[in-house]
Amino acid sequence: MAESKKKVEDLQQQVDELSVLCRALQECLIRKKVLTRSEIKALKDEIDSADGQMDNKVTRLLIKPKGE
Repeated sequence: MAESKKKVEDLQQQVDELSVLCRALQECLIRKKVLTRSEIKALKDEIDSADGQMDNKVTRLLIKPKGE
């Protein structure tokens, strides 16, 4: 049981770190006027729906840049 709790805590830490990184990258793109918030949201929705479902998940097979 303790091992499972540790794994959950480790995963939560990874999620938290990735959330901060994503936020930092988003803010950087906006501040440098590379993308607007609405463009980022549209791209997020495009990536999310690529597998046919808007569920805030990415199918591993679909994790490739367009055009590759």
